[in-house]
Parts: sequence; structure tokens; C-alpha cells
Amino acid sequence: MQIAICDDSEKDREKIKEICEQVIQNNEMKCEIICCSDGADILKFKRKPDLLILDIEMPMVNGIEVKNQLQLYNEQTYIIYVSSHDEMSLEAFGLHVYGFIVKDKVDVQLPVMLTSVLEVIQCFVMLEDRINSKSIIYIQAESVYCRIYLVNGTSELIRSSMKELEQKLIKACFIRVHRSFIINPKWVSKIDDGEVILKGAKKPVPISKRMHAKVKKQYRAYCEKNARYC
Repeated sequence: MQIAICDDSEKDREKIKEICEQVIQNNEMKCEIICCSDGADILKFKRKPDLLILDIEMPMVNGIEVKNQLQLYNEQTYIIYVSSHDEMSLEAFGLHVYGFIVKDKVDVQLPVMLTSVLEVIQCFVMLEDRINSKSIIYIQAESVYCRIYLVNGTSELIRSSMKELEQKLIKACFIRVHRSFIINPKWVSKIDDGEVILKGAKKPVPISKRMHAKVKKQYRAYCEKNARYC
């Protein structure tokens, strides 16, 4: 796992790094920490970090622009914003924006939020040792096979039952919405009566009538756990 700290203040970078190192040590995790001084540096990385602790106000490429670029290319990086201001612009919100921290309260706020987001990031499953659950939008049953639709626009066909996949993906919070469909809640855009709209999917996914109430309850619980708006 890799954490990147992006802040144009060296003093703030060092302070955030110390907090990160302490949280990692307390949780007995293996994690690489890298630091940079501007959003332009983050966008040049070939491998994007799992977590980005990002200052909103930077001289060249600010935190809002970094977030927009990462989302444009469907990057899986989670973002914790740090700012000198108490109020956040609506532009700062986004799919992988986990939360906001005020700089003068970083000692108190960051350890709690960092511990929480690291738990979320680690909740993934590898299917057939090659498909990361984080890259899955939804799964559809096809006879004795299942077709897995991915964020890069491609799909994979694997020989497995829906029941087997449902059990494997419990850890990653996937939701069974229909006899023939399992969804990744992180890509949910909207849940309507009878269907769910998923970011990156070409068409809505149906929700079984008998499962509708359960699906909404599971999705609400996912939102609460991951600090998302439903």
C-alpha cells in the first residue's frame, strides 16, 4: 500500500508524515509513504497512490484539479483533503473523496480518519488471482459462467456460480441485487424503483422486487461506513 502526502508546506508535510507513520505502526501495517509539494507531481506518477492526503491550495496544480484528473481516468486513489479553511467548496467533493481535515486540527482529526480509510482500502478481494474487486462495477450471471464488468470498459468471463462470488465478495461489501446480478456499491450513482444506476455501466442493473428493501438497507449501511452520501 502507498500513501502520498501532497502539500506545498514542508512543515505541514513532515507533520502529516509523522502522524501517518504512527498510525501505520499502531496498526502493524506495511505501507510506503511518499511526499511531494504540488499536485503536478502526483499526476506524473505512473502508479497512483492508494491514498492521497492532499492540500487544496497549491501554486501550480491545486487539489481540486488533481481530484478531477484522477476521476477522469477512473483512478482508485482515495483522497483526504487538508485545508486552512473550515468550509469546503462543493468542487472538492467526489467519488473517492473520503473526508476533509482542517490544518490546525490535524493532530486530532487525521489519526481517526486515516485509520478508518485504511480499513476501507484494505477491503478488497482478488478473483482468480488477477481481478481486483476494486476494479469491478458489477457481475452478471451467464449460465455456468459469470461476466465481470470492469471500470476500464472491458469484461471478463469466469467459471463460477453467483453464490460462490457473493460469498467471496462479502469482505469487499458487494451487494446481491438480483438472482443474476451483484454490484459494487462504490460505483452506485442512484437507486431507483427496480434498478440501480452505476457509474461506468452502459445500462442500469435490475433489482429484484423481493430484494429491493434489503438492497437499500445494505447500501445505506455501506454509505454510513464509508462516509458517503446516499
